[in-house]
Amino acid sequence: MRRTLLLLALGACACGGVGTAGEPRDPEVVVLEAELGNGLVSAEATTEVVTRLRVRTRALQNAPRPPINLALVVDTSGSMEGAPIADARAASLSLLDTLRPEDRLAVIAFHSETEVLLESTRLEGADLGELRARIGRMQARGTTDLGGGLRAGLEEIVRHFEPEGINRLVLLSDGVPNDAAPVLPLAQAAGERGIRITALGLGLDFDETLLAHVAQRSGGRFHFVEESSMVAGVFANEVLRFERLLARNLQMELRPGPGVHIDGVVGQQITPLSNGHVQVTLGDLSEGEERDVIVRMQASPRRPGAAVELLDAVLRFEDAVANAGRLERRAYLGARASADDAEIEASRNRDVESAAARMLVVRIPLQRFLD
Repeated sequence: MRRTLLLLALGACACGGVGTAGEPRDPEVVVLEAELGNGLVSAEATTEVVTRLRVRTRALQNAPRPPINLALVVDTSGSMEGAPIADARAASLSLLDTLRPEDRLAVIAFHSETEVLLESTRLEGADLGELRARIGRMQARGTTDLGGGLRAGLEEIVRHFEPEGINRLVLLSDGVPNDAAPVLPLAQAAGERGIRITALGLGLDFDETLLAHVAQRSGGRFHFVEESSMVAGVFANEVLRFERLLARNLQMELRPGPGVHIDGVVGQQITPLSNGHVQVTLGDLSEGEERDVIVRMQASPRRPGAAVELLDAVLRFEDAVANAGRLERRAYLGARASADDAEIEASRNRDVESAAARMLVVRIPLQRFLD
């Protein structure tokens, strides 16, 4: 008989959400679910256990969105000549039309050097004609100073950081940077400051691994854009996501039980903590999104029938709906030891196993970060 443990946790931490009369309350739109690949482990040998921790959202009605502090960082190197640079200009102009008067926009172009075409400017009261003219000055030439462009964009965001708003950087590149060394440290620093990076790889020659890690380390998103004519649509979709932001700075702490070792987290950047615990940074969450965290563990053998305490998961995030502060969701996963191989086989959850297999190609083992 298949045995899968599922736990839905909706608790809030003391620093926000529970609230007394007149204080913001937890809107309960962020949900944490946990499901095992198998609710049985071997009583005779160490067993690999796979679990899927899913963060999802509930629908939200009439939620106001906070102001956006956005930096657009565009590759204008020589490889962008022709349709790509024309489409990048058009996409940037369409982005300007998508933003609201209370939002800020900065535009940075990078080629052999980095140019700040538009310093961070609040659109309300700005000369939109002049802003459009500056964006229209993007020209394709030179090599690819991606590190310089990323640094300049982050400086613009930090200079006008919105503590209660949405601080974002959108990076578009079609090539390999002149010097990749500063790029990932900048992305890491951005994530630590609550600045998420949406990285767009255009065409076929960009450094996919680097851009994916830029997004991952900052808690942002990565998109492959095959044709430059698609860039405007991606920009618009990103701003639409900002409209329905529900939670910021999601972090999940994973705490293995006795005799259980976390072997790795599939496709996620992790930070080792004490006592074998690890932390996963998940960035921000918008309405309709869901994030799967696939955890691979090793459980030591137990006597048949014994309960096995596998994992506690604690999700912490900042509420972006009701300003209810820092909230928590918790999930616990336990299994049972069995000496019956047929029973163990029948208890497999194929859906969770398939999800783990699909993500395994980008697995980041814990040991990599301990060496």
